[in-house]
Amino acid sequence: MQVALQLRLGEMKKLSLGTQTKYLTLGILKNLTICLPPPSLQKQFGQRVWEVRQIELRQAASRRQLDDLFQAMLHRAFNGEL
Repeated sequence: MQVALQLRLGEMKKLSLGTQTKYLTLGILKNLTICLPPPSLQKQFGQRVWEVRQIELRQAASRRQLDDLFQAMLHRAFNGEL
């Protein structure tokens, strides 16, 4: 919903009174139409987003582990242990 409103912000600014839109009036919002996908598709999209975020978390953990291993290797190399 937030993205849909952001995409239509320019249109809503033109409908508002004054030079800046600080507040949206009920009149502006009542006439605004926003297409929403069916709940099943919304749920499917939410599941995919969750899956992608889980992958991102695993990749971040892997990056931290690789960085730790690299730092340990550097330490050993500079101490002449390699």
